[in-house]
Amino acid sequence: MMTIWVVLGLSGIIVCANGDLRDAIWVASVNSVLLGVYVFWSHGGRQITVAGVYSIGPAIFVGFAGIYLLIQPDDPTVNFALFKAISLAYFAHLASYGLFWLNPIVQHVPRSPGSGSAASWGIKWGMILLVAGSAAASSGILSASIGQAAAFTGATLLTVSLTARSARPGKLSAWQALAIILAFLVYVTFDFTGGGRLVVVGLGAALATVASTQVRGHRMKLVMLLAVVPALLIFGSIRYTSGIAAGDTAINYNGLGSVVSPLQTFSTLLTRNDEGNPLPRGHGGTFVATAVSQVPRSLWPDKPAGFGAVLTEQLYPTLVGIHLSLAALSPGEWFYNFGYPGLVLMAVVVGFLIRRIDLWLITLMSLRLDRRRRLLALTIAGTLAGGILDLFWVGSFTFAARTVPRLFFIAVLGLLARER
Repeated sequence: MMTIWVVLGLSGIIVCANGDLRDAIWVASVNSVLLGVYVFWSHGGRQITVAGVYSIGPAIFVGFAGIYLLIQPDDPTVNFALFKAISLAYFAHLASYGLFWLNPIVQHVPRSPGSGSAASWGIKWGMILLVAGSAAASSGILSASIGQAAAFTGATLLTVSLTARSARPGKLSAWQALAIILAFLVYVTFDFTGGGRLVVVGLGAALATVASTQVRGHRMKLVMLLAVVPALLIFGSIRYTSGIAAGDTAINYNGLGSVVSPLQTFSTLLTRNDEGNPLPRGHGGTFVATAVSQVPRSLWPDKPAGFGAVLTEQLYPTLVGIHLSLAALSPGEWFYNFGYPGLVLMAVVVGFLIRRIDLWLITLMSLRLDRRRRLLALTIAGTLAGGILDLFWVGSFTFAARTVPRLFFIAVLGLLARER
């Protein structure tokens, strides 16, 4: 199968070499969508994996974004650099798949029903975090990001605990499915304000990941594939409508600017590099900024800026005052730090780390969830799956900024999780 994907990737280059740039972008974009969907569908069998969720990123933010730009009338960013960005992202994704995700990773042993007491504990605390976090975020008692993190963690823990209480392994009852859907809707209703659309998609991915083996066949994967693009379009429409109503004249691409602009920014980095005017190499500086992202700037005024802020300062310095943060995809972050070798590093480092998380996830899914700490461990794995799209979309800083607060609430629960 790898040979087929390599040939498909080379086909776009051949078309481009023949002078048909727009056709080459079409081919490269469609290939990115197909590869992303294939990995998501095939990896892990019916179990949704972190590698599968991550692969939705290139399908949306590279493949779909490229197609969307092509259908725009006379878009100036449809050029050779765009084709190059799509092709490099495709081959980096394919390298991660071939090196680390190609070997089967399937849950062979369905777990037994978990302990009723452990599951009840998880359901109770999941509901508390979901309701309290949503109330705090919508009322302004806490900052929206903290309240949303609590609600995200609560919904994930609630789903884990509901599946642990399943009387029949491998089958989700109607009331359990309804409770999971209601938890998702609570988050969308009280925590989603028009921005952070990928967080909503990520929450759906987290809940689907921890519940996927409780649904027969690939139905959960099919539901997610059918829902992800319409969800982005609907959320984009909401963003566009609310932006126009608020007088936001900068909103573009029908509210899908945040979907297509990271690919455009990545292509800009490539263009400047190839024209002999590259941005100063970061040499890993953006990853240092990620490591200290949770340190308050009030305690460290000169704390390194995240990748998005660095891009704004370098590409659009006049916009620094409005705190605009750009995105250039994960390939863009690795390219900014290390140049073209950075894309090879990304394929190896990200591919390896995702593989390790998936092996842990599969192990947890096969265990009997009869202990509170096992519930929390699976909640961590689901949380990482739900946040992995942030990693591809905008890089390590936003991934850490959103994921670490969620893990903090899980850590607090871990202190309360003493077994009786």
